[in-house]
Amino acid sequence: MRKNGYLLSVFLLFASLGHAQSMKDLFHESDVKFYWFGIDYSHVQLIGTFNQIFLEGSRDPNSIKNTYFPGWNALFVREADKYNVSAMLHGKQIETKIGPIYKINNQVDPLQLDTVNEVHYTPAQIQDFVKEYDFGTEEGIGAFFVAESLNKEQEHGIYHLVFLNLATNEVLHTQSFTGKAGGFGIRNYYAKSFRLVMETIQKNAFDQWKKLYAG
Repeated sequence: MRKNGYLLSVFLLFASLGHAQSMKDLFHESDVKFYWFGIDYSHVQLIGTFNQIFLEGSRDPNSIKNTYFPGWNALFVREADKYNVSAMLHGKQIETKIGPIYKINNQVDPLQLDTVNEVHYTPAQIQDFVKEYDFGTEEGIGAFFVAESLNKEQEHGIYHLVFLNLATNEVLHTQSFTGKAGGFGIRNYYAKSFRLVMETIQKNAFDQWKKLYAG
């Protein structure tokens, strides 16, 4: 009986490992839970004079960190119909949890974000950025943007969409997108950039991923 019990335990262990979280879960019915964490601004490059955006808003880096980082993320909750993550992922059921990203963004030194030349991040750098993140759960797949730059000179924002295995913090997929900025005031100006990125994902990238991962 002990031998049979041992074999059953081994079987259950391998059964639990047999369905590793993967991008395939995005395109099929699955018991893997998906979470949306918002936008990670801890590595964003701030380029240009923000107070020249229709002469509205402050360029103070502390104001950018304390006002706009949480304000942009709050749009996924307060204006969820407009910044609709489920629609971006073609109706995938996904739970929004912004709290962990607030904590990550709060740890950044805003004085280190100012730069002149835009540097583009590689997938290896994205993996290095997120490897120690704690999202408060070790089950499921987390999705979020890593903001690369908010560039007034080029009038755009660049964001890396990341799908993360929350059990291992392994990046399952990451891809860079550029969205044109526009609108009155700093909040609306750059909110437009990630809203347009979301539209690009919904209209184009999702179907490309489906061909690549759905199997």
